[in-house]
Amino acid sequence: EDVRNLCTQLRRQARNERVLLHYNGHGVPRPTTSGEIWVFDKNHTEYIPLAVADLKQWLGRPSMVVLDCSAAGVLLPYWNGTLDPTTGNAVMPTAPIVDMETQANQWVQDTIVLAPCSA
Repeated sequence: EDVRNLCTQLRRQARNERVLLHYNGHGVPRPTTSGEIWVFDKNHTEYIPLAVADLKQWLGRPSMVVLDCSAAGVLLPYWNGTLDPTTGNAVMPTAPIVDMETQANQWVQDTIVLAPCSA
């Protein structure tokens, strides 16, 4: 809940400007195969999973996210919406991508994600 409140507050203050979030996940468990990172609970005593799809929704757009943790690359399909977090299965796009350059420009305008590691 604290992370959600922080993200929504950042978005509110940034208005239409880009929000930057740097997640430092070194020293915590690796991201899950369901597209989750680990954050502290409200009492700061235990790690709890947080879906990157939720994080994306709370941050809104435009945003820039640095996923600075081991195996961060496994989170990208969940961030991009190409994997269903409940099943891990591929999600088919609702419309075909006709012009990749236009699509890439739209993605950059919306959100930039830096995820340095895939393994």
